[in-house]
Amino acid sequence: MTPEERFNVIRPVLVDARHKITTAIEVVHPAAAECLPMPELVVPDVDGFAAASRALNANLFTANGGRAAAWVNARSACAHDPKAAMAVYELCYSWYQLINAGRSRIGVDARLDQPHRSAVGDAPGRIAQLCGGSAGVEQGELRLPPIEERKSACLIN
Repeated sequence: MTPEERFNVIRPVLVDARHKITTAIEVVHPAAAECLPMPELVVPDVDGFAAASRALNANLFTANGGRAAAWVNARSACAHDPKAAMAVYELCYSWYQLINAGRSRIGVDARLDQPHRSAVGDAPGRIAQLCGGSAGVEQGELRLPPIEERKSACLIN
């Protein structure tokens, strides 16, 4: 398979994962874009995975691999629950992992394997765990409860 053919195989998986992750971010922290140094969560084209990975890495980490200062500062400055900020960081990190997995898959002649499909399916479960198990996860799908329930479940004010 060519890189373009491998990209065409994984693109729908990444589109689905992006939707799940951005939905989960909205659940735990509806004001994430205003409060946190949100990276751009886009599905790159076949030649854009390296640049997307570098951009996410620069947003999430220091040169030594620690959490980026912008995230540490934003967590402290955010008027919402610090757990919500950390949940968003974890979801952005999940996207970073998927982008790197996609980059790897495009560069080798292999099918998208179960561990990467699992990572996609884990986004709703992760968010449920971060919200005290009440985000309405059933069979890999994220059901959004009413905003009042989301606020209390995720401690969002």
